[in-house]
Amino acid sequence: MDFVLLCGLMFGLTITATSIYDAWKTDLPWMGWDLRRRQRAQR
Repeated sequence: MDFVLLCGLMFGLTITATSIYDAWKTDLPWMGWDLRRRQRAQR
């Protein structure tokens, strides 16, 4: 496989995963709340 094509594919997958994760995060606010609570417990 062409290296440039592979890099472009990985970049596109990263952008897609990030946008899906952002939409999922806004759909589930309790997950964000749980993450903040865990970060506070670590400190």
